[in-house]
Amino acid sequence: MKVGPGYPIPAIQDIDETWKEKIEQVTHVIIQTQTGDLAIYLQKSRYEMIFNKESYVVVPNSARVLLIREDLEI
Repeated sequence: MKVGPGYPIPAIQDIDETWKEKIEQVTHVIIQTQTGDLAIYLQKSRYEMIFNKESYVVVPNSARVLLIREDLEI
C-alpha cells in the first residue's frame, strides 16, 4: 500500500456573522496514514479501482474511523 500526505483545508469561519459570539474551537491535526497501518473506515465511503490488473481501495480521511499503528510517536 502507498499513501499520500493529503493537503490542508482552511477552517470554516462565520466572519460575516458579526453578532455571533466568537468561541475558540479545538482543532485537530489529521494523522497521515503510513504503509503498514491498519485503517478502519466507513465502507460506503471507499472507492475501489483496478489499475494494471491490481485492485486498490481509496479511502478519504473523512471516512477513517480508527488508525492502528504499531509504533505511533506523538
